Order: sequence, then structure tokens, then C-alpha cells
Amino acid sequence: MSFMSFTRFSRGSLPLVVMLCGGMFVSGASSLAAEPALIGTVLPNSQPAPAFSLTDQQDRPYSLSSSAGKVVVLTFLYTHCTDECPFIASKLRDASELLGNDGADVDFVIITTDPERDTPSLLAAYSKEFGMYDRWHFVTGTLDQLAPLWKAYDVEVTVDKNTIDTLDMSDIRDLESKGLNRGLSDADVSHALQVIGKFGGGYDVDHSTPIIFIDKTGYMRVILDENASPADIVANARALF
Repeated sequence: MSFMSFTRFSRGSLPLVVMLCGGMFVSGASSLAAEPALIGTVLPNSQPAPAFSLTDQQDRPYSLSSSAGKVVVLTFLYTHCTDECPFIASKLRDASELLGNDGADVDFVIITTDPERDTPSLLAAYSKEFGMYDRWHFVTGTLDQLAPLWKAYDVEVTVDKNTIDTLDMSDIRDLESKGLNRGLSDADVSHALQVIGKFGGGYDVDHSTPIIFIDKTGYMRVILDENASPADIVANARALF
């Protein structure tokens, strides 16, 4: 199994290099100097987030415009993943809990990288597993809808149907040593591994894993990678209120 452990961006609208969050505070452009510090890679020339309309885990239409006036925490995962995805999902759940009442101002949105298998019913089961059925939008659609969207967000997705995706604890330990489980409790980590056992496997889907923060006006502002902690996610969301 191969991993795309680092978020990669190559187009001019997004940064060329994504720095590991690791608690690093990065100041934004001068026009943002008065705002609370954002953690991660601040986009100096923020652009409107690419729009989309897809179907979520409740088999209901979800459009990015539906979250106008809220901060959006956006990432890309798939349910059959046997490495990063359930850990990132755990971080989103923990961040949602840490936000408390402030969660009313934040929408968590996951776009699948595996539309062939990620049907609304499977996304529903996965969302319920994390207690997030009513607390995030895990969206899917057709490949024709999603492939241009991955490209628009500069997310690399490679489907390899000749490789069977299996849980490799040495790979998990390597990812954890690089901070994948940062901010997660032992119970969170144990649950993530249980999720892999329950949902993971089948053909392999490699994909980059940005956690993109979109402000209340619809502009992409800062990016974290999969090593972010739930507290980092909460700090960025609150900084954009």
C-alpha cells in the first residue's frame, strides 16, 4: 500500500508547499494581521472555494452555498480507507465536540475520493459509526462530478484496482510517529482501528488529505494536513468567526 501522506498543491491559486502544522503559527497577509493567528499554511492570495452540489449521507442534496455565513472545514476521505481517513474523521468529530455551542457556526464537510463505493447508505453507516450522522456532510456523486472537483481543489486521487488495500500496522505506526494521532485519545485511536476493520479494504485509493478552512464569505483561507490536532482545527475555525 502506498500513501499520499502530505497535502500537495501545484496550481497558482493554492500554495506550492504545505508545512506540517505541528503547532506552528503562521501569520497571514498584512490585511489579516489584526486577526487571530491561523495555524498551518495561510493562503496569501485567498480565492473563492470551488462550488459544488452533491449528495450527503442522509441522501439529501448539499451545496457549498448552503454553508454561506458559516466557517467550513473541508476535507477528502473515503470509507474503505485503511490508513489516514478514520483518524482524520476522529479529529473532525473531536473538534465538533470541542466547539460546543460555537459548532452552530461551523460546517464539517467531507468529499469522497471513492464515488464508486461510497453510496449515501454507506456514508450514512460510516457517519453513524462516528456519531456524526447529523453533524457533518459526507458527500458523494458521480465520477464525472467529482473528478473535476478534486482537480479544482488540487487533490490528487489515484485508484488502483489491482492493489488490495489492507491494514498494515507497521504503516499505521509510521504514520502515528509522524503525528497522525496527534491530539487523539487512546480510545480514539482504538476506535479508528476498529473502523478500519469494519469498513476498510478492497481496492486501493491513494489521495492527498488537505483540511481546508473556508471563511464565512466563501474564501479559502488556511490549510492543515492530517497531522493537525482537533484543537488546531477548533483554533482555526474560531479565528475565522
